[in-house]
Amino acid sequence: MAVVVFIPSLWAGYLADDNVMLRTISVLRLPWQAFTHTDIATIRSHPYRPIWVLYNALLKTISSSAVLHHAGNLALFAGSCVLVIVIAQRIVDMRVAYIAGLAFAVYPRHGESVAWIAGSTDLLAGFLVLLAVGLLTSRGAPRWATNLGVVVGVLAPLAKESGFVIPALATVVLLATWQNDDEIVRHRRVVSLAVLAVGVVFDLVIRTAVLHGTGNDVTEPFGVHRLVTVLGSQIIATATSSRMLVLVHPSLFFIAAAIVALLLVGVVQIFRSRDVARRRLLFVGVAWYVISLLPIYNNAVALNNSNGERLLFLPSVGLIFVIAAAVSPLVLRNWGRVVVALAMVVLGTVCVLEASDYATAGTISQRVVAETVQLAHRDSTIVLLNIPDSYRGSRLLGAGFAQAVARAGRRDVTVLVCAPSIIESLAPQRVTFVAQGAPGVIVASSSSSLPFETPSSGRQIQSTGCTYQPATSGRIAPGLYQKVNLTLTATSGPTQYLWFNGVDVKECTLSVCSGILNKTH
Repeated sequence: MAVVVFIPSLWAGYLADDNVMLRTISVLRLPWQAFTHTDIATIRSHPYRPIWVLYNALLKTISSSAVLHHAGNLALFAGSCVLVIVIAQRIVDMRVAYIAGLAFAVYPRHGESVAWIAGSTDLLAGFLVLLAVGLLTSRGAPRWATNLGVVVGVLAPLAKESGFVIPALATVVLLATWQNDDEIVRHRRVVSLAVLAVGVVFDLVIRTAVLHGTGNDVTEPFGVHRLVTVLGSQIIATATSSRMLVLVHPSLFFIAAAIVALLLVGVVQIFRSRDVARRRLLFVGVAWYVISLLPIYNNAVALNNSNGERLLFLPSVGLIFVIAAAVSPLVLRNWGRVVVALAMVVLGTVCVLEASDYATAGTISQRVVAETVQLAHRDSTIVLLNIPDSYRGSRLLGAGFAQAVARAGRRDVTVLVCAPSIIESLAPQRVTFVAQGAPGVIVASSSSSLPFETPSSGRQIQSTGCTYQPATSGRIAPGLYQKVNLTLTATSGPTQYLWFNGVDVKECTLSVCSGILNKTH
């Protein structure tokens, strides 16, 4: 099921930060260099994920095709679904465990982790966490299993920092299965858990030494307002999909609220029942969800697209345990089986559509890069006034655009980008750029099918090619505008201004943006 619903992502190609990852691999001369540098081998404050870098380097060594990377994602995801069943079965009966595995396979918020190569940081770390917990809680706790569980658990934080919660998650599951073990097995598990905790501390020491600090790629100042924003986005995202633009269509909040209400009804029924096993699974699910959110306390999920939903991969395990515990009594009744089956079909269909969006994004990305390469003059600076950052909920170009152009053979070109746009429909859109009074200051206007994405706060953002912020009008929803103000960055040498109309990249001619050219040179 996990492979079937996300199989269209095999043809997504390299998108956005995938190109940054490929640059990292290209400068990796020796395997151990991944442990002495950040994930892009230069920036000190950037994330430290050596196991993820080595994993992708191995795949790239086998084949240069993006299909292999996507196939690796599908394999990791399928393995994660099996491990969800294995862990759940330690606590409840196999019937409930299978419900958990199937629900995890069709949970819509896994799109960014499974369908996007760079999103596999959370997928790989989550798989290692699940594998470690599964080994540490294995029946009878054979030494080979607990020892291997410690090794895998120590590797998890080196795939992504979300893995640092592995000792806490393993403790929660061990407490839930404590009554199933004798004293010898309990002692072995506790010793293994202590060794794992020491290993994770060692991971933190290495990470701090390499980054000269804890490392953080989030620059937003943290406070009460930020906490409410982050938690609100995470909770809303948990009960929706990237195709539900709840900020654009607020009425969809009622669907999310209804889902949460139904889940709470199921939780109440668990407490009313005498099913101790389901109560334990509920306890594990809630604890797992809360603990897994701790490493991402300052990372909000963008509700206008899927940016950041990969952060919910590990927390979603806890959510799925709660769902499985709540809905499992339904499958004892014929009508309940029909309801659960229909829900699985609907969720699976949403996953297929989201994976298909990534495949479409791959096609768009290839066309945009090819057209930019064709338009670029030799040894020039290219300024893309509006960069296609995502297609619906899927990632598209963004940070990796310059690397993609370089990989296409144009290393002589300097690439600068301005305001990011979201493609909602594959049709040419009317995009205009009007020069203002000051040199290099323009107003960019687009349609609701190609809106500009800005911070919900409306503050200025310094991009590589300009500074942009929302205009006084044209707001569609928080973070989405039909108009933005651009202040172009001064450039030296030959400069070309390009723009994107929703389908193709166009060059600014005198009839389109002569005001820009006149006021910036």
